[in-house]
Amino acid sequence: MDLHRGAAGGACILARDRAPSKAKSRARKPRERMPLLVIAKSSDKDAALAGLDRWKARHPEAAGHLAVDDVLVDSMRGRSSTWTRVRVNLRNVPEAIRPPHEPPDPDDDPTREWRERHGKESGS
Repeated sequence: MDLHRGAAGGACILARDRAPSKAKSRARKPRERMPLLVIAKSSDKDAALAGLDRWKARHPEAAGHLAVDDVLVDSMRGRSSTWTRVRVNLRNVPEAIRPPHEPPDPDDDPTREWRERHGKESGS
């Protein structure tokens, strides 16, 4: 029994003497929000990408500042189908020429019917 008590007591001493975790001692920076615009939502990927082309034609100055990784094409998955969402990150576009948020073109959101039926708000 002395061996068991000694082992438990030793574990408690080791736990008290441990240095504090670095993760807890570091100050956490607030997460920076990126200026994202939803450009298109469609069950057809080609239609969503055509919506992106129309957006670029309406806003050529802002589109000229976009880098390749500023265009986000997401394949969203539902229960029985997928749909495509196209977003644009405006981080490289000067604030003075950033276009305002517009309704997506096209806006074929397959979850709209479900949200309306269940009284949920849009999550865009």
